[in-house]
Amino acid sequence: MTPKNPLEITEVADHVASYLKGTDLASCVRVSKSWRDTFLHCLWRDVHAGHTRLTGLYEHFGPCPTAVYDHRHLIQNLAIAGSCSGLDKYDYPNLKYLCVDFQESDADEVVNWDLAIMSPSLVNLVLFSQDVAPVLWETLSTHHHIRSLHLERATISVTGATGFWQLLAKLESLVLYDVTIEDRKVPKDVVFDQLRTLAIMEVRELDIAQQMKWILQCPMLESLRWMIDKSTGLGERRLILDPIRNRWPFLNDLFIHCDLRDKDMASILEGIGNGVGNLAYLKVERCVLETYTHKAISLHFSTLVNVDFSNCIGAPSTLVVDLLCNCQTVKVLKARNVFAKDIAGKGPWVCLELQVLKICFRIEESGQGLEEMIFERLATLVQLESLAITIPVGEYITAGVLKFQLDCGLAQLASLQHLRSLDFFSYTTGGDHFPQLGMDDIAWMAENLKQLSSLTGHIHKNAEHASQLKKVIQSHGIRTA
Repeated sequence: MTPKNPLEITEVADHVASYLKGTDLASCVRVSKSWRDTFLHCLWRDVHAGHTRLTGLYEHFGPCPTAVYDHRHLIQNLAIAGSCSGLDKYDYPNLKYLCVDFQESDADEVVNWDLAIMSPSLVNLVLFSQDVAPVLWETLSTHHHIRSLHLERATISVTGATGFWQLLAKLESLVLYDVTIEDRKVPKDVVFDQLRTLAIMEVRELDIAQQMKWILQCPMLESLRWMIDKSTGLGERRLILDPIRNRWPFLNDLFIHCDLRDKDMASILEGIGNGVGNLAYLKVERCVLETYTHKAISLHFSTLVNVDFSNCIGAPSTLVVDLLCNCQTVKVLKARNVFAKDIAGKGPWVCLELQVLKICFRIEESGQGLEEMIFERLATLVQLESLAITIPVGEYITAGVLKFQLDCGLAQLASLQHLRSLDFFSYTTGGDHFPQLGMDDIAWMAENLKQLSSLTGHIHKNAEHASQLKKVIQSHGIRTA
């Protein structure tokens, strides 16, 4: 029998509730018994409570502990900030997500819950700024449903290490940020074959070699974020000595912020996919990208969608050009320098789906031919929405930059009818490297780039002239800074 009231359908009620704030849901609950039965579980599904510092004092926010206790069976997502306020004394039979953040608390709070008993349905656990009792890792390692852990600003003691690694062996997602592992080693006999997402961000005490061994013990990864401040003790030694091809057949999202050498970086890239590439998102910072890495990245030319080398000084111009000429699927490309001479020596760009391009075009040789050639290539990127022309400090400072002027070929960009933002940003103080836009160039952009809504950055070396140009830009309804 079809219900007369659409709110009697759970899916409809949940959809309506998704548009309501907590105070609105509370009002709905008070309308009638029928509405109370409909919306009460929506009101208590997500609870955020604890203490926050206001005018030097801590004040409680969220529902009172007594109300939480009465409705604890309805709570699926619980976030506690400041202090537990007694909420750690209750059992939550249907809790799926728990976040505990003590960063605003002056008290010496310690997570010491028996979560395996008090929250038997827990799937996702997030812990910030606290000392974690070793017994917690032991109980979680026996938990039947826990699959995700996000740990930030915390320490894993030596006594808690065994339970910690046992827990990690059953997780599908792990994020560690600013975490100290006092044991200083990863167990060799454990394979973390459940992990799909791994983020190791500034994990202390484990050196870069230990962290690399840990990553090699995670064969089912789909996403890897790896950041380490200093590769202390590495010296000239390579991290990866043996080939690791096909180590991560499903990895498609990779971010590395480490001082890796060319062959190590190449080995990681060769270990992704089944020899034919699988990588869609690639961001590299600080690594050395030379011949071996260039060759390894080419394995993924057919699958790359988002590539970011903008903070990697070692990315050669030829690698960037190869990406432009061989990656048909790429939509976002961020790099540093690419030289006109390298572009001239290659075929046409095939990245016609490109939507975001952040780059610096360097003109080593004089003559309008090279600049017109670059504008001609840019004109083929008809899906481009954002174009950022950056000039990194101290790099190739003797080389000129592409001038966005009509007499250099600017008019060819009339095909970029989706372009919304154009940014000229220079890290240098040398005015000769600014694009040097003129009034005619600005007028042409405003007239022909119909979707352009933002034009920012260093547009002229003369500050007074730049100010006048920006006023003209603003008069056309285009934002500038």
